[in-house]
Amino acid sequence: MKRTFIFDNQVQALIREQFISEQQVRQMETEIMLGYGKTVPHTAGIKKIRCGAAGRGKRGGIRVLFADYPKAGKTHLLAGLTKNQRADFSQGELKILCVLKRQLDKIYEERR
Repeated sequence: MKRTFIFDNQVQALIREQFISEQQVRQMETEIMLGYGKTVPHTAGIKKIRCGAAGRGKRGGIRVLFADYPKAGKTHLLAGLTKNQRADFSQGELKILCVLKRQLDKIYEERR
């Protein structure tokens, strides 16, 4: 099934700033389609995956939070950060993203 990836502006900016190649982005997309990514606790099912940066691999790249809707053929890349920015997302950020995820869930449930 074809999948459409919808990138948040912040994620797009991180990809540009960290010099993440198109190939590395495609690799992350492939991994998402294969079911990779760990569910972040208490976030209504938001998952986290790493995307490698040029010459630094995944550990030196960005962490991306995403909401995946394989039956609808959509994946929303909601937020991202680099490890050198900080280790993880704040509780406040996760709460906001959780609200967004629940809204997306409703949209995709209605389309069934």
